[in-house]
Amino acid sequence: MNNVLRDFYYGDPKFLTPAQVAKDLQVSSTTVAGWVDMGIIPGIRINSVVRIPAAWFLKIATEWGEEQ
Repeated sequence: MNNVLRDFYYGDPKFLTPAQVAKDLQVSSTTVAGWVDMGIIPGIRINSVVRIPAAWFLKIATEWGEEQ
């Protein structure tokens, strides 16, 4: 189990940082923040702070893992 999924299960965060999502997707955190701004992935931006819903990421990570 990767770190983000482990933290989700055991730490139960509501939101993830772009860096956390980027690490698992193997892209930069800037790319993830840009995807949020473009509406490609769900997330919120408050000034310079970007967060991605952990439940959404868990869902796509689980689905992606099943396809592999």
